[in-house]
Amino acid sequence: MVERSPIGHATNQKRKTAKGMSDEANTTNIESNEGELVVRPARAEDREAVFAFCARTWGDDGDYIPYVWDKWLADMNGDSALHGVVLVATLDGRPVGITHVRMLSDDEAWIEGVRVDPAERRTGVGRALIGHALKAAQAFGATVARFFTDETNVASQQLFARFGFTRIAQMLRYAAPALTFGNETAAQDGRTTKATAKESAENALAAAGLADDPVGLQLTTLGEDAFERIWEWLTHSTLTPFNGGLEFIGWTARGLREPTLREYLAGGKVWLLEGWDTILALAIAEGQDDEEPDEDLVEEESETEIPNKDEAYFSVAKPEANGNSDDRAIPRGKALDVRYVDGSADGLSRLCLALREVAGQRGLARVRLWLPELLILADAMAGAGYERRGDEAMWVYQRAL
Repeated sequence: MVERSPIGHATNQKRKTAKGMSDEANTTNIESNEGELVVRPARAEDREAVFAFCARTWGDDGDYIPYVWDKWLADMNGDSALHGVVLVATLDGRPVGITHVRMLSDDEAWIEGVRVDPAERRTGVGRALIGHALKAAQAFGATVARFFTDETNVASQQLFARFGFTRIAQMLRYAAPALTFGNETAAQDGRTTKATAKESAENALAAAGLADDPVGLQLTTLGEDAFERIWEWLTHSTLTPFNGGLEFIGWTARGLREPTLREYLAGGKVWLLEGWDTILALAIAEGQDDEEPDEDLVEEESETEIPNKDEAYFSVAKPEANGNSDDRAIPRGKALDVRYVDGSADGLSRLCLALREVAGQRGLARVRLWLPELLILADAMAGAGYERRGDEAMWVYQRAL
């Protein structure tokens, strides 16, 4: 069976060879006025120097790099060594910049954590890092590379634009506390009894005011036999041009593809709101396993707060909007992470409200999701009890390799 292309902008594109890439992407060692600039894989002994120039990335708020450094290096040197690398730029042997490249699928690379020593900015360090990051991505088999940056980070946007990246999505993150309406999954013997998918759907319908809806709205989870119908609907979705056809996993994004959608359907992770046999909204939701670390708990376990800013996309320990009084209304704990959501504004509002009940039925604390930065969607999410997380929109950039 020939795999269908991903939906939206997340399409397979013909790979360029290293020879066909720009001179910047072929950068090796560079002679500067200060000495020789070299980009190489990170080493454990780089830690102190890297932490020093990252100490004030966001002023007194510091940076998240110290929270992910050990994991990044462990991944690079462990079983996943073929799927990611931390690159360090050195000037006469002294670390002056870093970035992290990893594969989100067999042919999709993610670039994150681009940092340059403030004393060495505008000297070519950033260009060297990105050039080597693209070469590393190609070596891993990537045919496309992406990264995240916030809307105010003009320097990062301009740097990546020099390498042919273009913006394909402008996204906002939302979150809401779980609902417990009609929740009869009370704790028993110290454990929470999880509702079945059918029970979750019935209670979610009631929570969203859909149980006795005269127009016959239905909330269901689908199986793999619904693939053709769902894929056809997704390829004609009016929201796809705004989300780039991407699914968002924590703080990374990759193309939504046929094999992945089939896996989600087989696992009962695709929720559908429909009426009169017409799809109104769809969500792919994944509850975190108990063994997995919760991103939002990192700041609680740390002695200092992690800021709600980033110049690249952050996956291991990304904070929410610290210091925001409204932020405290959303409880910490396990979350129902919505990896992909699509549909009409009204359909999304109803579906996302129902997902809050689904989260409650499963003993989760809240729901998190990404949506395009559109006013009509912001109003819809407010109506469903969701709050925007962070002050700036996050922009997704992409280029073919």
